Amino acid sequence: MMNPQTEITITVPLEIAQAYNLATEAERQKMSQKIIFFLQSSISSRQEAIQKLHQTMDDIGQKAISRGLTPEILKSILNKFIKNNDKSHVINHHPIAKSTTTNNTRQPHRTAQPTLGNLPGDRQRL
Repeated sequence: MMNPQTEITITVPLEIAQAYNLATEAERQKMSQKIIFFLQSSISSRQEAIQKLHQTMDDIGQKAISRGLTPEILKSILNKFIKNNDKSHVINHHPIAKSTTTNNTRQPHRTAQPTLGNLPGDRQRL
C-alpha cells in the first residue's frame, strides 16, 4: 500500500527553479525523493529530541522520588519559590533589565537558587 501524496509549493532561488524546470522527469523524481528524505529526517530528528527530553524528565522525576520527594514536598518548595520570587522582583532585579537603566554601576541582584535541601541526601539544585 502506497502512502497518499500531495503537492506542496516552496519558494526557492531562481536558479534552482530554472534547473528544476529544465530537468527531465527522472531527475525531478530524484530531486523529489531527496527533498522527501530531508524532510522526513528533520521530522524524525525533532521527534527523537522530544522523546529524549521526555525520558530525561522522567529520569529526573524518578531520581527525585527515590530520594524522598513527595508531591507535598514539591508543592511546598514551589510555593516558597513563587512567594519569594514574584514577577516584579524578578523583572526589577534581572541583569538584562538592569543593563538598560541609567545606573549601570550596581551589581546584578542574585537570588538564592531553590534547593531540595529538605530531602534525604545531599542538597541539590532544582
